[in-house]
Amino acid sequence: MRNERKRLAFLLLAFISLLLSGCAQEKAEFAAPELLPAAGVARDIASVIRGDHATPKLYEAFTVCYTEELSFNVNGIVDEVNVLPGDFVHAGDRLVTLNLDAEREQAESLAESIARTEASNAYSNRLAEIDIQILEIEKQALIAQNASGDEIRLKELDILQKKTDLEQAIEIQSMNLAKSREALDRLSDILANDAIIAPFDGYVSRGIEVTKGSAVKAYQTVILLADHSRMKIMSPSVSEITFRSANGGSYALIGNKKYTIERIELDKDEYAAKVLVGDVVYAEMNFTGPEGWENEVEPGQYVGLMLVHNYLPDQLLIPQNAVLSGADGKYVYVVGENGESVKRLVKIRNYPDSVYSVVLEGLEEGEKIYVTDN
Repeated sequence: MRNERKRLAFLLLAFISLLLSGCAQEKAEFAAPELLPAAGVARDIASVIRGDHATPKLYEAFTVCYTEELSFNVNGIVDEVNVLPGDFVHAGDRLVTLNLDAEREQAESLAESIARTEASNAYSNRLAEIDIQILEIEKQALIAQNASGDEIRLKELDILQKKTDLEQAIEIQSMNLAKSREALDRLSDILANDAIIAPFDGYVSRGIEVTKGSAVKAYQTVILLADHSRMKIMSPSVSEITFRSANGGSYALIGNKKYTIERIELDKDEYAAKVLVGDVVYAEMNFTGPEGWENEVEPGQYVGLMLVHNYLPDQLLIPQNAVLSGADGKYVYVVGENGESVKRLVKIRNYPDSVYSVVLEGLEEGEKIYVTDN
C-alpha cells in the first residue's frame, strides 16, 4: 500500500513537470517586444523642446537687522537703567547712565585750580614785566648821565636776564597748564559720556544684565540696539563662488513673496581674518520686495535663497531619464510616425540637479521620444 502511494506521487510529479516544460516551450516560441520595459517601470512619450536651460537650487538663509553694540568708554558703576530688552527707543534717549560723582568733583576742582594758576601766572608775569620796564628806565638814566659803558652794559645784562627768566617762566607755565587742561579734557570726555545714548530709533535687543550699582568695564557691550528698518539676508551655505556661478539670476523667498537681492561684498581682510580663526563666513545680501514689505519682514525669519545655475538660453531639451547608455554611447528611442521605435545615438550635456539634458547632436525640435521612470 505504501509503495503504491509512492508510485502515484512520482507519476503526479512527472506529469506536472511535463506540463511546465510544455508551457515554457510554448512561451519560447514568441519573441518579446524590443522595448518591453522592466517590471514596474512605466513608459511615456515626451517631445524634444526648445527653451532655456536652468538648474535652480534652494539655499537656507535668514533675515537680520542692523545691530550696534553700545558701551561706555570708561570703567564705572551703573547709576540708572532706563530700558529693558524689547523696548523701542528713540534717537537721543538715555538708556543707561553711570555714577560719575567722583569724576565730576575732580573736574570741578581741576577747573578751579587751572583758573587760580592762570591768575597767579598773570600776576607774577606782570611783576616781571614791570621790573624789566624799571631796568629800561634806569638804563636810559645812565645814558643821560653819560655813565660809563661798563655800567650801561651791566644794566643791559640785567635786562636780558630778566627777559630770559620771564620767557622761561611763561614756557613752564604753559607746559603745566597744558597738562592740566589735557587732564580736564579727559574728565570732560568722561562726563560727556556718562550715559549710553541711543544713536537711532530701534529696539533694545539684548545686552549684559546690569542694574543700579553694577560695575561695567570700558568698551564692554552693555546694550545691543537693533534697527528694524535696516534689514539684510545672511546665509552660511552660500560662498562667493556659488553666488557668482548663479548665471541665471537669484532671488529670495520670504513667506509667500519673492524679493530681489543684491550681494554685499565682504571686505577681503575681514574675510581672511574670519577664515584664519575658523569662524563661519556668512554671505550677506540687501533685499527689496513688494510695496509695504518693510512692515512684513522681521529679523530671524527663514529665507529660501534661490540661485539659478547653469543658465543656457535657447537650447534643445529632453528629459534626462529618456537617455540610455550602451557600448556605442548615449542613445534614445525615437517614436516614428507609425508608432515604431527607432534607436538613435545622441550627444548630450547633463548638469547636476537638472531634470533636462541639453541636446548637442542627434535630435530635432518636436521629435517624440520614449521616457521611462527608472
